[in-house]
Order: sequence, then C-alpha cells, then structure tokens
Amino acid sequence: MLLGTSMGGARPKAVVEDDHGFWIAKFNRPDDRWNNTRVERAMLELAKVCSEGRSSRQAL
Repeated sequence: MLLGTSMGGARPKAVVEDDHGFWIAKFNRPDDRWNNTRVERAMLELAKVCSEGRSSRQAL
C-alpha cells in the first residue's frame, strides 16, 4: 500500500492497522438510503457460506 494513494469509490474509507495487518474501514454517507456497509458485510458473509470468496474481513 502506498502513502497518499486514493482507495477510490463513492464512500469514505480509512486504513486501520492492528496486530493482524492493514484493514480498510468503510463508512456510510449521511445521504445513504440504507446502511451500505452493513449490506456489504452481509454479502461477504453470504459469500463465505457459499464458499465463493475467502477475503479477510473484520467488523469494526
């Protein structure tokens, strides 16, 4: 990951570091019609159950 590079996308994000590495923290915008970050989390869980993806994720 390079300092100063943009992660892009329509919603605000932050890079967080813990003992396990770097994580992207995503946030909702005030004008969102629903909780986009919660929906994305649910989709990651669904992919895990379906064995479609193995990306690391952690709810903060």
